[in-house]
Amino acid sequence: MKIHVFIISSLIAINIFCNQKIIGLVPVRNEVETIDQVLKALSLFVDSIVVLDDASNDGTPEKIKSIA
Repeated sequence: MKIHVFIISSLIAINIFCNQKIIGLVPVRNEVETIDQVLKALSLFVDSIVVLDDASNDGTPEKIKSIA
């Protein structure tokens, strides 16, 4: 097993050197007002986003589907 040690300030550079994926996990509940901004900002730093909805009743799941 190879172990790569880099002291780099950028997550993107670490991702390139190690061939690993970065996945963002976002727990939400009734966040329809802010979820689009959160997902757009997070998408700049990760390869994939997993949204964990906890029984939202304000339209958050529909908003997430429209953004995806």
